[in-house]
Amino acid sequence: MRTNVVYILFFTVLILLINPISPKASENELGTKDEVMQFLKQAFNRQVSLSEKVRSMEEIEELLNPFFSQEYLQKFLDANLYEEDGKYCTYGTDFGQYFIPYLRFSEQTKVVIESNQIYVFEHFEKNHEGPVGYDEHDEGILLEKINGDWKITTYLYNQIPQKITDQAQLEKMDNDDQQKISYQKTHQYVGRNFNAFHATLPNRSIFSENKQNPIYSFIYKRKINDRFTLLL
Repeated sequence: MRTNVVYILFFTVLILLINPISPKASENELGTKDEVMQFLKQAFNRQVSLSEKVRSMEEIEELLNPFFSQEYLQKFLDANLYEEDGKYCTYGTDFGQYFIPYLRFSEQTKVVIESNQIYVFEHFEKNHEGPVGYDEHDEGILLEKINGDWKITTYLYNQIPQKITDQAQLEKMDNDDQQKISYQKTHQYVGRNFNAFHATLPNRSIFSENKQNPIYSFIYKRKINDRFTLLL
């Protein structure tokens, strides 16, 4: 029995060494928009968590390293980190530099995935209402593959290459076309089935000959659906 327990522990440790539990994103893990957006949400949550308590620099780097390049990480820490008794934290603010931008994580957010780069960005219209105003601009994040791992490397503000915005627009048009085709197929399917159902019903003249017919009473006296009765 003891030997079996030792074998189980050995194989468990071996599996963890081969497949460590880590938020690190490899080439295969960021192949879709949903995966990219989930990665950015995790990165943002790690940034925000630095305001919860003071930590050593080693702890902070361990939290952020899986998501950010060393250069981006250093810029973020220089702009937002404060020391308290030899340890560090950030202070909550709506204007922190190098935080993941407040993207809507929706259809408004464009994601263009290339072999070694991923652009995530959104277009913001001019808004000068409320306490925070801004001009019309594009804002986003650039991820790049470093030593086989995806890292956030650059905060983008009106720095999206034209070819990337063009590609995002083409992908949106293709997606819209696919949705239209899907809707048309569904509509045609429903129409065919309704016609088949309609063909099985007695015609309107039969209903008019026998006003006591329960089907007539249901459809014509109650008239729960005028469009349906007109089709009969």
